[in-house]
Amino acid sequence: MQYPQFDVLAHDLFVARQHLARRMGDLLVDTVEIQSDRSSKNIGQGGAGSSGAEGRSGVSPCACCLSRLALIVGIVAGLLSAADGAKAQEAAKPGWQFYITPYFWASSLAGTVGTPNPERPTQTATAGFGDVLSHLSNIPVMATLEARNGRFGVLSDLMVISLRTPVSTPGPLFSGVTAQTTQFVTTEMGMYRVLRRNVQWLDVGVGFRTAAIWTKLTFNPGIIPGFTAKSAVAWADPLFGARYHVNLSKRIGLTAYADVGDLPGGSTLTWEVLGMADYRYNDWLIFHAGYRHLHVDWSGSTLSVGVALSGPFLAATFQF
Repeated sequence: MQYPQFDVLAHDLFVARQHLARRMGDLLVDTVEIQSDRSSKNIGQGGAGSSGAEGRSGVSPCACCLSRLALIVGIVAGLLSAADGAKAQEAAKPGWQFYITPYFWASSLAGTVGTPNPERPTQTATAGFGDVLSHLSNIPVMATLEARNGRFGVLSDLMVISLRTPVSTPGPLFSGVTAQTTQFVTTEMGMYRVLRRNVQWLDVGVGFRTAAIWTKLTFNPGIIPGFTAKSAVAWADPLFGARYHVNLSKRIGLTAYADVGDLPGGSTLTWEVLGMADYRYNDWLIFHAGYRHLHVDWSGSTLSVGVALSGPFLAATFQF
């Protein structure tokens, strides 16, 4: 996540100040010329009747003051324009910019699994954030990486969550089952900035989302020896996405993101929406708070999986 709109704002301020300086200089020069013409006419018409400083010099004191004022304004405007030019050049920072955004997503989970078992063809599961947190088997990995050069950018989002829960089994054959599932979701997208204004920008992109689910069932020994069964499924979807940002003030802004993807034939479907408020702490650190929903569906010949994750999140972007 990045915010190069400040670079554009610095450039626009630089151009506006240059234009204002030229306009002020032209206006003062025109005023001096008018005063000089009036003074010349007064000298020619007044002749000996003119006296004092104006009669002796041929130029009014007002015209002299305006000339000096025009010179001072021109010098100051030139210095300010040069300073702004240096700031704009420094703010532009041509070349690649990099952004790392770790985040904490307090998501709930809802999922369905379709199996060829005629007695229970579809099984559903829901878990609130507290349930998800209590069944974590490893520290989740959640981060977004972005690289940008001018209007072009590359965005990568990575999320890995592993859950483990005990399952009771009827009968004495086994003393219980431990189920562990690991979900891996990554989004890769190339972005292009189609709108770039002083306080807002819009990116559109194309890419893909890869999802994988690994499941391990460990049957604890009872009357018969225990064993472990593993399964895995993975798929990828093409994606089309858009991201919009607007600044409400120098430090506060709003960002919205959405994407959708599907493979031909309708075997998979994925979509995501999020909205967040941004607070720029300094030049290299931005804090975010928002809400995110991610939906992933996959359907195979013998198995179908649907997973929805949604909830609030907190994040911080480090820019370098």
